[in-house]
Amino acid sequence: MQMHSRLTAPRGLNHPALTLIRFGKSCLKTAMLGLCLLPLAGGVAQAQTVLLNENFNSYTNDAVPTGWYSIGTTTNPPKVQDGQLRWSFIRPADVASFQSVTLENAGDYIQASFDVRYTTAPTAVTTGPSLALYNSGGVPVAASTAGTSVAGHVGYKAYKAFDVTGSVPNDFVLFRDNALSRDRYSNTVLKQQASGSTIALNTVYSVSLNIERQANSDLLITYSFGNLTQSHTVAAASAIYTFDEIGINLFAGDFPGVGFLDNVLVTTSSIPEPSAYALLFGGASILLTACARRRVRSLPSVK
Repeated sequence: MQMHSRLTAPRGLNHPALTLIRFGKSCLKTAMLGLCLLPLAGGVAQAQTVLLNENFNSYTNDAVPTGWYSIGTTTNPPKVQDGQLRWSFIRPADVASFQSVTLENAGDYIQASFDVRYTTAPTAVTTGPSLALYNSGGVPVAASTAGTSVAGHVGYKAYKAFDVTGSVPNDFVLFRDNALSRDRYSNTVLKQQASGSTIALNTVYSVSLNIERQANSDLLITYSFGNLTQSHTVAAASAIYTFDEIGINLFAGDFPGVGFLDNVLVTTSSIPEPSAYALLFGGASILLTACARRRVRSLPSVK
């Protein structure tokens, strides 16, 4: 008679031992599924995160967009026109807040960007667009102010003048802003250069400011305006790593003209997202619970 190395039961019988074995195998598969989802959860948590995304399309003409506050006026802020934010012979900076971000590890970054188009040139070519990222110290701007700056907010600002002139030969500048300022010139200059490039009317320019933490904890700041790009490294000893506000001014200087702002975007990397883990492991837990209930109901009673 041939000997078998494992126990078998006659076909058609729902033997209690076989049912328990099937139940164990099912639970093992569910546990393995959870392990397989773990790397996926990590990937979701490390994905790029959008902190602010505003194109002003949801507003009617002459509306003041919600969550945006003006520095330099309480009576004449930029207003929406045809799905864009319009500066019309005014020069306040507009500020919006977002979830606080800290660049903790090498490769962590935050990037702000927008599109700008001018239809009327300023009477002084020393004015131009500025883009800044700030640390509010936990107290973001929550109301417009007639003052030209707000103390206690620090960050980095980039600026491009309309033209290169004798009075302002360096038209492409990076600043450390020691207060949230409407103007371009109440800051500490980090780097400046003469770009040799003027701003043309009725042309859309993309503007961006990227701040990335390096392996030695320095910050690499990169500013782009159209085809122009410049970078500067800030030593770790004086670096700002936490940000929760964006500041924009289409005329960061004197004698403004008319300009339109669109497609404001702030993104970052490496923000832990516990909800992603909860979603994935919650799904695995539901599968495991359902499996257990189904198998328990199918277990025969043993007398």
